[in-house]
This record gives sequence, structure tokens and C-alpha cells, in this order.
Amino acid sequence: MVSVRYNPHLLGETNKPKRGEKMIRQTVLPFKLKRTEEKITARSGLVLYEEFMRAMGVEALVGRYMPRPGSGRGFEAIRYMKPLSMTLYGGGESIEDVREIREDYSLREVVGFREIPSSSAIWDWLKRMGEGGWHRGDGEGQ
Repeated sequence: MVSVRYNPHLLGETNKPKRGEKMIRQTVLPFKLKRTEEKITARSGLVLYEEFMRAMGVEALVGRYMPRPGSGRGFEAIRYMKPLSMTLYGGGESIEDVREIREDYSLREVVGFREIPSSSAIWDWLKRMGEGGWHRGDGEGQ
């Protein structure tokens, strides 16, 4: 039988905190926590999902096959689809959960969401699309 002893300080770190730094007692995982003034988000994994959508050309596909806004004030289809798909991908269970993306200013800044439609606007848009508002049959958006 081989016994392995866990050593969280493999890089020669000491247990002494640096000046002005508070140490949190480590139990198992070798990491340190410290205070920051940077903007952070608990949904940082969604940035990778956004990057995947960009790499796959989702915005161009949506722009080609979905109708344009009916008024000068409306959102393009991708502005409804991206936050909704990110919400669902991130574990959201309803359209109302889009508010979590909407209120996460750090995530919005990283992925470039300046404005996000409200959950009621997304719901209205989905109803319009479900009523045949998107299908023209020729492969081109309106």
C-alpha cells in the first residue's frame, strides 16, 4: 500500500500572508482568495458559449433566415435569441430567467450585449415567430 500525502504548497509558498493580505485557511484545494476591485461574474462560462456561437456563424445564419424588425425601434432576431439561448445553456428554466443575464453587467460587457430585451418582449417575439412570422419558404429573411 502506497501512502500519498497532500501538500498544497508545492511551489514553495509559505503559510505567512503577505503584508495587507488575509489568508483563508486551505483545506484541500491549492488556491488563495484575495479581494479585488475588478468586475466579476458567476456566469463566466457563458463567455465560452458566446465564443462558440460566433465561431459557428450563428449571427449570420439568423440574419439570413429570420425576419428583420418591423419597426425602427425593434430588436433584430439575434438580440432575442442570444440572451435566451445563453440563459437556457446556463441552466435557466424559463424565459423569465433572462433577467439574470440582463442584470449581469460584467457578462454583458464581455460578450458585447449593450441592450437585452425584457423577458416579456422575448415572449412576445417568440409568439410572433410561432405564429408563422418567420417562415417565408425562400430561405431569406424579410
